[in-house]
Amino acid sequence: MSEFKTEGAELKKLVKLARNKALSFAFCPATDADALFSLHRRKKPAILGKILRKESKQTKVAFGTVTAEGKTLTLACEKLVPGLAKKLKKYFRLQKLSLKVTVLDAGGQEVAG
Repeated sequence: MSEFKTEGAELKKLVKLARNKALSFAFCPATDADALFSLHRRKKPAILGKILRKESKQTKVAFGTVTAEGKTLTLACEKLVPGLAKKLKKYFRLQKLSLKVTVLDAGGQEVAG
């Protein structure tokens, strides 16, 4: 179990905090139960991504900053993985958190999917 994995009550608390300031995130997709998502107040996104990649033993990882407005979570990604929005929605449903996910690339353009 990862010390940086964010889930349950801690995830809900950090999403509320993301309404006030941008937080760093990293997401390492795997099978539904093994996916790793991390939100952190102070660590840089690239560092979180490197940690999650090492812990999950996966090659793909997405990282950047996240902000929340209402029930919409906006991810400004420094690095993307294909189908990020869909995979994160599924992860949040498993965590009993209903959020809309908007993904932006490094240039600030919205990414489909």
